[in-house]
Amino acid sequence: MTTNNQPFDRIHVGPIQAAIWRNTGTDGRSYYSVTMEKRYRDAKGNWHSTSAFQRDDLLVIGKVTDKAYDRINDAIAEDRAKAALSQQAQQQTANAR
Repeated sequence: MTTNNQPFDRIHVGPIQAAIWRNTGTDGRSYYSVTMEKRYRDAKGNWHSTSAFQRDDLLVIGKVTDKAYDRINDAIAEDRAKAALSQQAQQQTANAR
């Protein structure tokens, strides 16, 4: 299994962010995972992040996860289309021999 150091995509709604990670399994197929964080500034203006959320964050988290779900489904559809094209090209090469 391989893991990328950078997220495949990021979804932001206000201070809430989801990072979508694309990983490759030993079988060569991609799978996706998501991490969530809330970004905020302290009294000195320095940026921080946390994985602890307040009650008022929960609806925003729902919106972010909905968008992340849609983005992952789009990526899976793209992966399947690429795999189908690759398989079709391999069949055409084999038939040409």
